[in-house]
This record gives sequence, C-alpha cells and structure tokens, in this order.
Amino acid sequence: METQKWDFLNWSTGLSVKVKDNSYIYYGLGKTFREPTRNDLFAGMDDLDTTLFNPMLFNPMLPEEALNNELGWKYKKNNISFNANIYYMAFRNEIVLNGKVGPNSLVLHQNAAKSFRSGLEIEANWKATKHWEFVASNSFSFNRIQQDEERFQPVLTPSLIMSYDAVYNMGSFAYTGLNAKFNGKSYIDFSNEHTLPSYALLSIYGGLKWKGFELKGAVNNLLNDLILTNAVISGDSPAYFVMAGINGSLSLTYKF
Repeated sequence: METQKWDFLNWSTGLSVKVKDNSYIYYGLGKTFREPTRNDLFAGMDDLDTTLFNPMLFNPMLPEEALNNELGWKYKKNNISFNANIYYMAFRNEIVLNGKVGPNSLVLHQNAAKSFRSGLEIEANWKATKHWEFVASNSFSFNRIQQDEERFQPVLTPSLIMSYDAVYNMGSFAYTGLNAKFNGKSYIDFSNEHTLPSYALLSIYGGLKWKGFELKGAVNNLLNDLILTNAVISGDSPAYFVMAGINGSLSLTYKF
C-alpha cells in the first residue's frame, strides 16, 4: 500500500498599532494546514478495511487548508480590560464533524469542499473593588459550508456562546465565584434537520492557595436542569448525550 505524505508550510504575520498608552489595534493574517486523523482515514475502523475502499485509488480524507484574517482592539486602564476582535476564516477541504459515529464508537469527520467561519469575540474584565471581579466572554459567529451546491451550517457549531463570572477574592489565598454560561442551539447533521437545543448552565466554584498547594472545588449545574451537551446521528435518529444533574468536583495541585 502506498503511504500518505503531505508537506505543509504554516505561516502567519501581523501588525499592531498603539492608539494610546492604554490601547492598540491589531491585524493578523495566516495560513494553516491540518492533516486528517487515523480514525478518519480508516473511516472509523480500528484497522484499514480494504473492502470499503482501496487507499491506493481513493483517499477518503484530504488535508485541511485555512486562511485566517483577524482584526481587533485591546484596551486596558486602571481596573478595566477589554478585547474585541472580528475574524474571517476561509477553508478548503475543511475537516468537519458530519454527525456520524464509526464502528469504533468515535465521531467521524469528512471534508467540506468550501466553507468559512466568521464572527465577533468580546472579552472584558472589571476589578470593581479590592475583592470583587467581574469577567465576561462572548462569541457571536456566522458559519457556512458549501457542499454539492448546497449551503448549510456546520455540525455542533452554535452561533452564540456567552459566559459570565462574578468572583470574590479573599486576598491572595482564597477565592470563590459564580459562573453563568449560555450555549445557543446547533445542528447535529449536514441536512440541518435535527438540532441540539440551547442551554443555560449555572455553576459555583472556589479555591484555597497555600505554599504552592491549591485546592479547587466546583459544583456544576446548580439548578439540576436536564441539559443536552452533545449528539450524533445513530441510524436515522439523533442520539443525545445528557449532562449530569447537579454534580461536584475537587482537585488538589502543587506547583514547585
């Protein structure tokens, strides 16, 4: 069997201009390539099944090529920092989820002949007092795939993602915070027929720091809502993955 060989040259360039001492605008341009995974090359098989295709005659997956443009503005003054950027990514042979699962139970991808991803990202941080800090992160996107003369939205790609934190810092040794997150609806399949519903999630977290040790804990899904976080097409019907109800986690780390 012939081997697969690809040669890539990833490059990027950019420019930043200071507007004032506390703000500047920037622009970046770059091209990147990405090779398909073994799982996708073998069509979800653990081992190559030549009865499905002959890789010497037909390669089921091609490398992805992306040209990325990004224009943004950063601002920081006193206790406020703000960053906003718009982006446009044009793809050839983008490796995208197709909503299906292979025989090894791993999700499958396929190439999209032409596609683009664009949007606006906004991040803000405000240290309101000595103890209180507020953080916001928002993403608004418009994405499309052009395939076989049809135009549709990518699989599992919500157009709206928002996250907000209110953090109370008790000096340098302890903190606690509340996080509210919203994910907009997305589609499960290329036909954009089946949807993954939008959801809101409320969580609380905190941590203690002492001489290189950090103890962190979190309680997620405080309202114990039924939340669908992922989905695939199984046969002709969608199969959903359900987030656990109210749940918690605890971790201990040491840095040296």
